[in-house]
Amino acid sequence: MKFLYYRDEVSTGFCDTLYDCLKHTLSYGFQNGGGIGDTFDHSTGVRLILDLSFFVVVLVVLLNVFLGMIIDTFSSLRADKLERLRDTNEVCFICNIDKQVFDRASDEPEGFKTHIKIDHNMWNYLYFIFLLWEQDRDDDDGLEQYVRRAIDANEIVWFPMHKAIRLNQAATKEESLLNSLMDKSKRAESEVANKLDRFQTDINTVLEQLNQTLKGDHIMDRQDASRAVTGKGTRQSLLMPDGSLVPAARSVNRKMIKALYAGIREISCALFKRDKYRFAVYCNVYFEQSMFTIKGLPAEGEVVRFPEDEAIALVEGVVPGDERMVTFQVMCGQGSSDDDEEIGLFYLSVDDIFVAEGCYADYFVDLDDKTSRLKMSVQSLVSLIPA
Repeated sequence: MKFLYYRDEVSTGFCDTLYDCLKHTLSYGFQNGGGIGDTFDHSTGVRLILDLSFFVVVLVVLLNVFLGMIIDTFSSLRADKLERLRDTNEVCFICNIDKQVFDRASDEPEGFKTHIKIDHNMWNYLYFIFLLWEQDRDDDDGLEQYVRRAIDANEIVWFPMHKAIRLNQAATKEESLLNSLMDKSKRAESEVANKLDRFQTDINTVLEQLNQTLKGDHIMDRQDASRAVTGKGTRQSLLMPDGSLVPAARSVNRKMIKALYAGIREISCALFKRDKYRFAVYCNVYFEQSMFTIKGLPAEGEVVRFPEDEAIALVEGVVPGDERMVTFQVMCGQGSSDDDEEIGLFYLSVDDIFVAEGCYADYFVDLDDKTSRLKMSVQSLVSLIPA
């Protein structure tokens, strides 16, 4: 303690040891308005540097820093509290619309209170969730099933976010016309997007068919050349649907019919990023009285691929224009439990699959939440088999 050098100048006389000087500094230095200098005999000598340093560093800087931190902390806590109170009392818990909007749109006083008690009573929503928890899944209607799936996924997409029937009813003619035009524009945009997707699929199908036709013509030319070399009415080999050559020595039935095979290349959806879908996506294929199950490989991002060698024999003796329906049911689960979740359904005719012979065709379906889209790539193969 430097004060020991000036203990003879201390007016109180309590600075004979280091411990006494420490107590003296803490007690008188913080209580006196001028700092520790007020307890000394006033001097303009070298000790003036010590007195001014204590006053500036301790009393002016440190104390004000601590005081500012305390004031800022309490101010922040007060602001957070006021914000919570405003969000609780002046914003609808369900639709998140401010109180002033309902008060201005209502012809009666207390429009906001009427809205949160009648239109968007949060306790009614909670009671509805309890109802779904107590109700058996088999008793759900379409709306209840949609809400149940959203709750299981920890989503609130079924809440009317920024929407209220009371506001729509109170809208002016200009606002109603604007909303109607926006809805029509969105529907038109969705229809155009779907048509473009179908058009792209048709173009890919035609190009692939053309490619297969050109390959077939090339193979037939090679066969004709081979027959011309070996002699009229004889040939050394027969080209089978899988591309293999069968020696002429084998007895082959020249009368052949077409058999239709279908395989799934991949299925993609934004939902597959979640862990619950990573190892549990499979597809049930229903046709007439038959059912086939194809299990997918582990998901890679949004895409689930299927084994290339698992093709389903659908029809023997297929002909163009067959309108019988084939249902592809995309599921999530282990394949043996009633709790497996249905993700989406595709309804395709036999003719749709037959037309895309030898290539992949993409099909799309919008899911119930209207925010996710399911895409399935189906491969169709047509081969010749003995009649």
